[in-house]
Order: sequence, then C-alpha cells, then structure tokens
Amino acid sequence: MKTIIKNTFVLALMLSATMIMARDIENPKNESIEKIAPVKFSNLKKGTLISIKDQNGIRIYKEEVKKDGNYAKSYNLSSLPEGNYKIEVEDKSMVKVIPLEITQSGVTVITDLEYIIMKPVVIAKDNMVTVSKLSFSKDNFTISIQNGSGDLIYSESISNQVSISKMFDFSKAAPGSYIIRMETEGRVFTETIHF
Repeated sequence: MKTIIKNTFVLALMLSATMIMARDIENPKNESIEKIAPVKFSNLKKGTLISIKDQNGIRIYKEEVKKDGNYAKSYNLSSLPEGNYKIEVEDKSMVKVIPLEITQSGVTVITDLEYIIMKPVVIAKDNMVTVSKLSFSKDNFTISIQNGSGDLIYSESISNQVSISKMFDFSKAAPGSYIIRMETEGRVFTETIHF
C-alpha cells in the first residue's frame, strides 16, 4: 500500500511539473519582445546623418550614410526604456523628423506625424550676405549676428512667415569673422563668414 501511495505521489509530482513546463512554453513569463524599428529612405546623399534621439533631444545613436542611394535598416531598440523617440535624417538642406513610440509590446514608427525642417541658407558674396529660410510651420525665426569679439551687432525675430529673406551689407564692416546664429523650430543653426 505504501508503494502505491508513493508511486501515485511521484506520478502526480511528475505530471504537475510537466504541466508547469508546458504552461511556461505556451506563456513564457520572462520572454523579452524584440523592439525593432525598420526604416527605409530613398535617394540619400553621402554624408547624410541618421540619428535617434530621446524625448529630451539627446542623441543616443548616430550614423553617417557612406554612399549615395537607397537606405534600409532595422534598428533593435529593445534596450531603450518605454517612451517617445525620433529618427532624424539630416542633410545639408533639411532635417526630416520621424517620431517613434516604444511600448512594452514593441515599437511604432509614426509616419503620420513626420515633418521636415528646412535649414536656413546663408550666401556671402561681394560683401553682401543673404539669409533665406522656408518654414512650412511658420514658426518664429530669430537671427543674430556677432562680430569676432562676440559683440552683438544685429538681432531680429520674425514670426508667422512661410518665406524669409534678409540681406546684409558688410561693405562698411570691419574685416574679420562674423557669426550668424539662426534659431527656428527648436533648432539653432550657425554660420561663420569672413570678410
């Protein structure tokens, strides 16, 4: 009788262990979900920067495109905490911003909310400097010019304009370097010119 009870107990123990193992295979508790963000871009130029930034604008990844053409890559973001991020594709003329959301269940690339920031263009020729900016969002555009000593010699803020163009005559300016600082759409762009 003791042998039957003992065998029944061992059988019950083995059966319950098998059921627990089967349950763990069907519903693993410690399974980590890979959080992959696939991206594809067409016609990128050599030197284009691709960055991933967190919600505070801190760059956590940066890569430079090595050759002209199409670009496709899947980023494994499993090590990042849940939250909002963005992929930025930056070339000489613009920054394309694509929002991402990392949740417990994966990564969502939010293409409906992507936007483009056009960079200001500075052209210096024959003591004349032209600053141009195209803004689809009509954000404020602040421009300031400092001389080589850091003295502010010009400052202006322009708002609610799609297209901005300013010309500056440096023919009477002292020879040297000048820093043009342009702030728009949460970005700061600087250009140094020499006369």
